Amino acid sequence: MGLAEFFGCSLVAFGPSLSMFCVTIAACPIRVIIFITAAFFWLVSLLFSSIVWCSVLEIFRIRTSEEKSNFVVFGLLVAVAFQELFRYLFYGILRRADNGLKKMVEVGSTGSVVSDSRQLLAYVAGLGFGTMSGGFSLLNVLAEIGGPASVGYGGQSEWFVLVSSVTTSLFVILNTCWGVILFHGYDTRDHRLIIGAIASHFVCSLMTLFNKNETYVASLLPISVMTVVCAGLAFHLAGGKYRKLHLMFKSRTSSVSSSQ
Repeated sequence: MGLAEFFGCSLVAFGPSLSMFCVTIAACPIRVIIFITAAFFWLVSLLFSSIVWCSVLEIFRIRTSEEKSNFVVFGLLVAVAFQELFRYLFYGILRRADNGLKKMVEVGSTGSVVSDSRQLLAYVAGLGFGTMSGGFSLLNVLAEIGGPASVGYGGQSEWFVLVSSVTTSLFVILNTCWGVILFHGYDTRDHRLIIGAIASHFVCSLMTLFNKNETYVASLLPISVMTVVCAGLAFHLAGGKYRKLHLMFKSRTSSVSSSQ
């Protein structure tokens, strides 16, 4: 059962991001490089936030788990702040490398450019951030549930592992959307988009603290709503049209029905 739960929760957490990577990124070397580089920038942000966290613990001579729990909110806020700082730094590097990327574009079988769209680069960077963030947030949980059983793992509710997997999946999608929204905001200098996206990152991260008291609905519901809102906004900013999306789904549904 533990092994089945391991694979099930892994697919819940990373199935959407794996599908997105395979369909939209894996075929293009430039996108793969940007994806990996964005993931590396997230790792560097984690390094700096860890340095600050350890420094604070040493300054205040905090040793016990109970004392550390009082600084969890501080550590969370610092981590999100560093993530957004390094997202901005990565945005700046991509913009400086814009000319080089345009010279290195590949032309697909239909003759269309596949690697120099700014919205596409923002999407790839956001997915890289989100995937690495999700991996680190769920890695320890997945490592523990591979045993003979895991219900009530760590003294938590039996829903703990599943909720953690769903939350990870939502944050991967959110980071992808935040990448698109923030890159567009930085390009257009739209402070409303920038402040709104960063504020939603802080809010969603703080919402996960409800899981400590096993009030999972209090965290999953607002995070899910925020995911839908951010996804809709990112789709709009990337140039998507809801009418075209509706027609596309309608045509696919009709083709499936006719084939049956």
